[in-house]
Amino acid sequence: MLYKVTGTNRDTGARMAVECDASNRASAERKAAQSGMGEILHCEQVQDPNAPRVERRTHRGEFEANGPGRLIGWAVVLVIVVVAIVILWPRLRGLAH
Repeated sequence: MLYKVTGTNRDTGARMAVECDASNRASAERKAAQSGMGEILHCEQVQDPNAPRVERRTHRGEFEANGPGRLIGWAVVLVIVVVAIVILWPRLRGLAH
C-alpha cells in the first residue's frame, strides 16, 4: 500500500512529505524516519481513485440487531418462563382451593 507521511526534517526543521510503499502504517513511519524525518506529523494511506472499493455494511462498533442471536435469546427466555410455570403451578393451584 502507498502511504504519504508528512513531518519535519530532522536537520533543518523544514516541512517535508514522503510517499513510500509499505505493508502497514508503522512500517511507513519507520521508512520516513530513516529518510531523515525527525518528527512525524501525519500519516495517511493513499488510495487509487480508480481502484474498486468494497462496500461496507457495518462499521466498527455497529452490529445488526436482527439475527439468530436475538431469536435464540427469546427462545431461552420462553423456556425459563415455561419451567417456572410448571414448577409453581401446583403451589398456585393449592392456594386457590
